[in-house]
Amino acid sequence: MGSEEPNDRFGGGHRRLRMKLSDFFVPALALCFATGCATPLSIPRDGERLAKVADVPMADLQFISHCGFAEGPARWKSLDFRDGVIVVSPESIQLLQGSRPTFSGGRHIVIPFSSMNRVAFRHWGRVRQVQVYVGDRVVAIEVRKKEGTEYVFQTIKDHAIPVWEGERFYGMTIGIWGVPVSLP
Repeated sequence: MGSEEPNDRFGGGHRRLRMKLSDFFVPALALCFATGCATPLSIPRDGERLAKVADVPMADLQFISHCGFAEGPARWKSLDFRDGVIVVSPESIQLLQGSRPTFSGGRHIVIPFSSMNRVAFRHWGRVRQVQVYVGDRVVAIEVRKKEGTEYVFQTIKDHAIPVWEGERFYGMTIGIWGVPVSLP
């Protein structure tokens, strides 16, 4: 027993475990890229399908992207975010919950520019958030790319919507062992 190498005593298990993990994660990552979950949306490739779901003429699509969004009373401190897609047209911003290829089966929020009371741009760490206020409700939008969030904010401002500081960054609510916990 004293002549065994340390790795032999345990059968080199740590090496086998590392190999097993890489055998799992590499194909999983390849599958993710192959199915398009990491692929950004583009108007030439995805526009026709999104225009149909959003009921917007293809020629009116100005911007599409993956995003997270939430909606609720402005007095709430945190909101229930959903993954989806943002569609910007000359008349409105639309938020579609769902996944590829249909972007359907979930919440569909249409916010005409004419109904917006004010807009805020907030950030916390690396997360940037556009907050659109309609009456006493707020819609928080986090576009997956920083430039996209800034584009959406600028587009809303270009429609003469008043800019407001915003009272807070709307964090998301997650459940830990069944108990809702607010993140910041």
